[in-house]
Amino acid sequence: MLPIILTFLAAYLVNSFYITVLYHRGLAHGAVSLHPRLRTWTILTGSWVTGIDPKAWACMHRMHHRYSDTQQDPHSPWHLGFFGVIKGQLENYKKTLIGLAKKEPEFTQVVSDLNFPISWSNRKRIWW
Repeated sequence: MLPIILTFLAAYLVNSFYITVLYHRGLAHGAVSLHPRLRTWTILTGSWVTGIDPKAWACMHRMHHRYSDTQQDPHSPWHLGFFGVIKGQLENYKKTLIGLAKKEPEFTQVVSDLNFPISWSNRKRIWW
């Protein structure tokens, strides 16, 4: 039982590090300067480690800050309700991925400084 708990804890910590440091502070806000190799590693492995595309996550997060608690906020409990937030996030994540794949300005302008595409599996629409 201990190896299972330790494996879960290690995976949780790695996932948390990717989201909070690499995606959030590194890619979305630029508050942490990522070494070029670490940035490339994050872009290449992020979808596999977290299950979330790095560019789409940064786009949604920036839109959340830009439109905080308005109708355009991709995950506002004020408009989606407490229990609707999870469903709303999933729907908006899909909308964001499709918008980035189709190169729709509404999404691409938000992450125009991120000079990498969405992951291969998302570009080919095989994320299911």
